[in-house]
Amino acid sequence: MVKRKIIICSESLRLPQSSPASVEKFSIDGEAIIGLLKSNLKTLNTKLVEIEAVGFGGKAEFMAELPFFVMSKFAEYRHVSEGLRIFILALRDSDTNNTNKVSGIRRKLADKIKKMIKEHEFNRVHILFAVQAIEAWILADEQKVNEYLGVTNKIKHVNDPETIDDPKQVVNNIFRECGRKYTSRELLRLLPQLRVTELLRCKHFKELCDCVENIARLA
Repeated sequence: MVKRKIIICSESLRLPQSSPASVEKFSIDGEAIIGLLKSNLKTLNTKLVEIEAVGFGGKAEFMAELPFFVMSKFAEYRHVSEGLRIFILALRDSDTNNTNKVSGIRRKLADKIKKMIKEHEFNRVHILFAVQAIEAWILADEQKVNEYLGVTNKIKHVNDPETIDDPKQVVNNIFRECGRKYTSRELLRLLPQLRVTELLRCKHFKELCDCVENIARLA
């Protein structure tokens, strides 16, 4: 079977405080997502699937530099395509739940990437979104978050967390009310504790989860 390498590209470049200056493009957000997926998806616990995270310095840099990053990665691995296939998952916050705006962002990024790589390679590029932000996924598993914060019923059940306006601010407020500060480190610890079964209420998280599962199951 061919090995698969999944690269999750996040808009957020957050360096841990203890990180040496030589570390580049480290994304705590991406690492948190990988932790979440690995703790829930058995298909990722195999030597045939590698998964790593790469971060960019915000949305503007993500949109401008990602196509060049994709081009360079496919060029780097093209000579070993028989033994290893790479898949790039471009994941960014949408900051909106307007489907037309989300589709517009997707088309804009896809058009740029298509011009830089071969058609069959573009089939292994997936443009995905956290709507409106990754914090909507946190709010999808109210039980685990309440347990994490040591409280009960602080977060209420929401049928569709992607409809919450400014979910990051909502999470910030909840942490503050519990005497905590919501940081990237908290995200890194918390996200892998959440249950995919709860997060699947988020349509765009399900899209991410299904995408990773499909890649992991490839022969």
